[in-house]
Amino acid sequence: MIMETRLFALFFIIASLVFVGLMVPGLQAGYTANPMFQTSGLGPAAIPYFAGGATLVLSIVIFFQAKPTKVASTVDGTETGKAGSARPLILFTVILTAYIIAMPFLGFMIGSILFLATVFAVFRPTSLVTAAAVAVIAPVAIDLLLRKAFLIPLPQLALF
Repeated sequence: MIMETRLFALFFIIASLVFVGLMVPGLQAGYTANPMFQTSGLGPAAIPYFAGGATLVLSIVIFFQAKPTKVASTVDGTETGKAGSARPLILFTVILTAYIIAMPFLGFMIGSILFLATVFAVFRPTSLVTAAAVAVIAPVAIDLLLRKAFLIPLPQLALF
């Protein structure tokens, strides 16, 4: 389990570096020509920089703090199984990667609804009603907050 945790953390360290180093500067460069964003000090790239930086720092912490877990054993000392399985980690990573790739085409709201619905379908929440509500309400609320309150443009479904 420790190796899977470190691999997962390493994946997010690399992804965060790519995001903060390549993608956010491209986003910020697109807004420098817009006079609306030249009056504020932070600009629309502040939130992505913060999110990418926080993900990077937390991934580094997880990488170095991953501790081995004990494997359950029977009375005679034989192991009953692995302490953890890499399957959920791999499934989530695949779903997250698909979400990141699909978002420019599907848009933030539709992509996020599908992402959360897929995560809930794969990992089986205790309440399907709550999961369905969260899968729809959270992306809509986040979209409205970022788009309307902070004036941050998000990817939209391109119909035409």
